[in-house]
Amino acid sequence: MSKALQYSSVFLLLGALCACQPKAETPATPKKESATKTTTSGQSEITSTEEKRNCTQLSQAMTDIDAKSTVEALDTVNTQLKQCLPQSEQAQRMAWMDASSAMYQRFLTGDPIQLQKYEAFEQYGLSLLEANQGNAHDPSKPFPNKGDEQLFKKLAVRDQYLLTHQGQAYIELHYQGEGMFTFRRNPAYLKDIFANALPEDQRVFITHMAEDNATLLYNDAAISISWAELVERALFWESYLKKYPKSPYKTDANRLFKEYQFLIFVGTDNSPVSDEFSTDAWIDEDALKQIKALAKRPNTALAKQAQTFLKFIETTPTARRAQYPVTDVDQEGYEKSSISIAHEQLRKALNLRSPWNDEHGYRECHEDALCYDVRY
Repeated sequence: MSKALQYSSVFLLLGALCACQPKAETPATPKKESATKTTTSGQSEITSTEEKRNCTQLSQAMTDIDAKSTVEALDTVNTQLKQCLPQSEQAQRMAWMDASSAMYQRFLTGDPIQLQKYEAFEQYGLSLLEANQGNAHDPSKPFPNKGDEQLFKKLAVRDQYLLTHQGQAYIELHYQGEGMFTFRRNPAYLKDIFANALPEDQRVFITHMAEDNATLLYNDAAISISWAELVERALFWESYLKKYPKSPYKTDANRLFKEYQFLIFVGTDNSPVSDEFSTDAWIDEDALKQIKALAKRPNTALAKQAQTFLKFIETTPTARRAQYPVTDVDQEGYEKSSISIAHEQLRKALNLRSPWNDEHGYRECHEDALCYDVRY
């Protein structure tokens, strides 16, 4: 893949829900006083006339945030959100959550001059990698705030501003792997600002996503977390679907479950489980260890798949052809390799579907605390 650096994040999040929450009661206070009280969720309820007026005007304040706005303006809106969410209805909360994503998209996108400064941004990104002592980034450690000072001066003014203020107002210079960077809203934003004001199923979804997406899952077509963590994530989403069958996020939860399921048994191009999935061929030791342990776990459909996997790698190629027949040539008429055939047979045996085979785009679930659509 190209070692290009990207400039902006796209947040096309889920639509607002129709279910509503009752308004929180607010005690009467003197008109000119600015008093607040803390709810059991840890957020502050508004009690002053001025703060109530701020809530009425909040949607417009969010719309006013753009690529010329300051971090202070963004902080002001976020503070108002924390005050207004507890006493708002559910539909309004969801509308504000969507609006907050659009707000950050505008704030982080910058102006057209960034396209003219592309090469400078690319070079600066490389200097960040070098400052991090190598071309590979440890996702558990933050990038240094600045790279080469001379390259920094060549950046677009807005890029300089965002880099200077990263870490504030949930602004983050996010390393996406393969030498690519983007400015993004830190996934903790939705967890910190919105989660406590939402129903349990939505709160659990957002909180878990924020924690998982704080670090990279993929880097240069390789998996950045352990196989044990892949298993735990798959088990979490399987459990979530059972506990919250009516969650508005159940489609994305199921998508995540199937993605981690695929990674456990197949892997990726640069982190494969095996080449020909046979005991006579190479198999990743950590992956095999976790799959064997998974085969013994109770109360999960993944155990049966793990058992099928272990039987599959013991099956001879001749027996596989009879049990899992596939064609010997691809769609273009070329003969398939033994590796390609083995992968296709395994997917058939475990009923697995690649999470990346949509030629029109995909659902991005590893950048924010909610998923969004990416179209080509």
